[in-house]
Amino acid sequence: MLKEEKARCNRKEIVAFEQETREPPSGQGKNSRTQERNSVVNPSHRETVLLVLFRGRGMMTDKNLTASSNPPTAEYPVAKTPLAELPDSTALYTFVGMVDIGTPSQTFNVIFDTGSTKAWVRPGASVGFFDTNKSTTFTESGVVATEIDYGDGTVVQGTWATDRITIAGFSSPAQPFVQATVTTKNGNATHAADGIVGMARAVPPGTPPPMPMGTPAEIPYLTSWWQEIVAYRLVACPVFAFDFDTQARTGQLTIGGVDQAMVGGVAWIPLNTSNSAPLQWTVQVTGMQVANTSIPLSIAAGIDTGTSLILLPTDLSVQINTALRGTLNSSDRFPFWTVPYTGLPPVMIAFGATMVTLYPDQYTFRIQGGCRSGFSNSDKKFAVLGSMFLR
Repeated sequence: MLKEEKARCNRKEIVAFEQETREPPSGQGKNSRTQERNSVVNPSHRETVLLVLFRGRGMMTDKNLTASSNPPTAEYPVAKTPLAELPDSTALYTFVGMVDIGTPSQTFNVIFDTGSTKAWVRPGASVGFFDTNKSTTFTESGVVATEIDYGDGTVVQGTWATDRITIAGFSSPAQPFVQATVTTKNGNATHAADGIVGMARAVPPGTPPPMPMGTPAEIPYLTSWWQEIVAYRLVACPVFAFDFDTQARTGQLTIGGVDQAMVGGVAWIPLNTSNSAPLQWTVQVTGMQVANTSIPLSIAAGIDTGTSLILLPTDLSVQINTALRGTLNSSDRFPFWTVPYTGLPPVMIAFGATMVTLYPDQYTFRIQGGCRSGFSNSDKKFAVLGSMFLR
């Protein structure tokens, strides 16, 4: 991850996520969690990602929308919780918000991560640590969690437990989370946020999770907070949305809909729910264009609020950055592309008939006196659209 010197964004954008719900088991209230935890919402063709663009840069207007219907949020109230960019963070565009855990509640600043199903906090009595002895609803499981390795070198290990987790007034009464020991690959115990709450899609029922996501013993615990909230209809409208304002270094997580006061154009894009797609909010990218270079594609792309950059398969990243007159610096721990300050063209990304345009001040950032591209090489066969795409 990289530390930003100056945000260069003039246009704001949010991404919202919608998912099908199910009825609570017969005779049970909507807060009941007596059913087996691996009986989660099964991904269906009705799952969509809702890309919602703010008024401002004219990135997407009503006349070029592909949506067949308006967002359902106008009929329902929504809950909002503020986000703030981590100060002095080594991670670029890392936003945190408040979460309450336990009974009585203890408050933490966490990253809401659409690229993960897992939640974790560090146990202990210090500030920023969860004191399990003070919660009457805490339950230890003893199940060891698969080690989580993040791209910035952070390593998370621990065991699974459950407790009440509340965000913006919505509570999952027995939410799985990892009691985490957090280190880095050089052995230092550090992490800028108090923890992470995963908001990704859950593992479909009866499907063993792919490594390194988890072991078969972990399947009952691989249900994200969002999946729990949706599964028992704790929100009238199964939509959540993010706003990242990298100029003001603030943002907003909206639960139960989209903040209509902020919304400009709307486009509904179907999720890729095939077995080959990552278990994230994954859409299909069908093409990219830079200046006169048009690249037809058909690759999965996970929309990930826990990732900073736009990660592309290496061959595609080379094509894009070469068209931007970029130079690869591979001597750094995290190889990056340096691009010119001026004269850069817009980059267009196609999701079927929906085209999203990123301008230079959206896909570049300044650091250490230079200008770097937000398009980064990845050894994966799919793309990851991080917060640079969403800002």
